[in-house]
Amino acid sequence: MIIRKHNNHKTHWLVVPFFIKVNLKKVRNNDPDKIDEVGFFSLDKLPTPLHTGLAYTLKKYKKIFAKYKIKRK
Repeated sequence: MIIRKHNNHKTHWLVVPFFIKVNLKKVRNNDPDKIDEVGFFSLDKLPTPLHTGLAYTLKKYKKIFAKYKIKRK
């Protein structure tokens, strides 16, 4: 759980990280009115800025995420 302040009010967030395997040729944005774009990033090349919840999760569970890094040839 992440606790932070937003507009001077404490808020809390439940973070549920998960991994998925997708066929990139079949991915599409089914809600273009709410989602500008869909992107896929490797753990070592994430866009910035990161949502604070994701940054916290990556730091706290660094060892677990390390197992999923792509080994480049």
